[in-house]
Amino acid sequence: MAETSGASGASIELEHLTKRYPGAAEPAVDSVSMEIKAGETVVFVGPSGCGKSTTLKMINRLIEPTGGRIRINGEDVTDIDPVRLRRKVGYAIQSAGLFPHMTVAQNIALVPRMIGWGKGRIGDRVEELLDLVGLDPGEFHGRYPRQLSGGQQQRVGVARALAADPPVLLMDEPFGAVDPITRDHLQDELIRLQRELHKTIVFVTHDFDEAIKLGDRIAVLRERSHIAPVRHPGGDPDQPGRRLRVRVRRRGGGAEAAEPHPGTGCGDHRLSDGDVRRPAPGDLQQAPEQRDARAGRRRRGADGVTASTAPELEETAAPPPPAAPGSRVSWRKLTFLPAFLLALLFATWLWFEQADLDPLTENALSDGQVSKALWQHVQLTVISTFFVLIIAIPLGIVLTRRAFRKVSPLAMTVANMGQATPAIGLLALLVIWLGTGTKAALIGIVAYAVLPVLSNTIAGLKANDPTLLEAARGIGMSPLDVLSRVELPLAVPLILAGVRTALVLNVGTATLATFGGGGGLGVLITTGITNQRMPVLMLGSILTVTLALLVDWLASLAELLLRPRGLETDT
Repeated sequence: MAETSGASGASIELEHLTKRYPGAAEPAVDSVSMEIKAGETVVFVGPSGCGKSTTLKMINRLIEPTGGRIRINGEDVTDIDPVRLRRKVGYAIQSAGLFPHMTVAQNIALVPRMIGWGKGRIGDRVEELLDLVGLDPGEFHGRYPRQLSGGQQQRVGVARALAADPPVLLMDEPFGAVDPITRDHLQDELIRLQRELHKTIVFVTHDFDEAIKLGDRIAVLRERSHIAPVRHPGGDPDQPGRRLRVRVRRRGGGAEAAEPHPGTGCGDHRLSDGDVRRPAPGDLQQAPEQRDARAGRRRRGADGVTASTAPELEETAAPPPPAAPGSRVSWRKLTFLPAFLLALLFATWLWFEQADLDPLTENALSDGQVSKALWQHVQLTVISTFFVLIIAIPLGIVLTRRAFRKVSPLAMTVANMGQATPAIGLLALLVIWLGTGTKAALIGIVAYAVLPVLSNTIAGLKANDPTLLEAARGIGMSPLDVLSRVELPLAVPLILAGVRTALVLNVGTATLATFGGGGGLGVLITTGITNQRMPVLMLGSILTVTLALLVDWLASLAELLLRPRGLETDT
């Protein structure tokens, strides 16, 4: 797609655009042809399932067409790299599609950063756009989406769509999830922005009132995105090229779906000036009682607040950035555990200093023996955890990709078998196959700890909101960008929970390494049991528990530091 100035829009031409899904008897979109002029706002309106959103998403190839051509500013973009295409076409959706782990500024800066803008230019653009959509840059720059009202989120979504100054803006029911008062104000904002920017806008909605208010032209779609030719209000229904009448009955300001005039057809489905309606002045004129009803819906309770004051009300609805009290509680817990462990170790040392130990016990508890066993145990834990992470997390990522989803249940079954097998039995089998030593011990520990990290990685990636992933693709992220910038950061809390569980499992399972000649604190425990030396058994057990609590504390600290701030809750 050729570079174009953001000062004005670009023409769009769809030529016999078709989408047929595998196994479907009928195409979802059937040979749609239309021409949209540069700087024009065209609204697709029609009932659910008629193909409005599918047609719109084929323009930026979020959905790949199975037939037809797409031209933007005269250039055929049907076969070019879709990622490059999307970075030059703005995209805004219902509920804004903002990434919750990124600030407002980071959300807006995504596309400029991906196309190589400099840091200073990006910062200036973010401030310019926040000001353009009516949000104070100083106040909203560092907020997260959860700290915004619904209307503010939609404004940021529009700002992100405009960030790289694209000539074309695709809007898929962007105001469908907000209340009527906020929606009315956002519509006014969009009209104001369009007067300033002159973009080419393709807008999808179910609401005829919204279509009439926003559109320069309206395309009424029927099943399979067949475009229903309509006439101007008051025009001649028998005029050539206008083979369909649309009846819009207003009931308290609402609108019914378009209905075809009996005995009419759809022609070749080409959208032209004769096939779309330009909202006439009469469309916006209502009887006094209808105007009163519409005005009544814009009032909020008995306090007299009307749509004209909605912006002020909306701006005050969002709370200031919270101080994350949940994080303060976590920090208090994290400071308590080290103090407890120090007290436990100090009490243990005092007890052993005052205890009357026999020579065999003293030899088993000599500084050299205890330090050696502890160091071996730490090594086993760290090395096994490293291998768990480099196996489980990448495997979890691979198993959630489309090409490998079918083998995911098999991989989980194998991982479950590794943990369901008694640890001592698994270690015995490995010793028989590999002989005694650290290698057999490490393989046994890793096999036992892979499951929680693997299952949590898969669960975390599958739990990501599909709307956010579509928004990421829609603004021009490559598959690797989507994974690294959206999927993995959002899955971090669940993945870290799995890592935390695996760490504690590794510390406990490492005590069995002594049976395979791997050493560790299990040496003290088995020595105490075999020789009936209770102090040796106690010290080995206390050190194992202390190490398990310590790694759990370190994992909690990592979880607190690595968890994206935008995902924190206020309670």
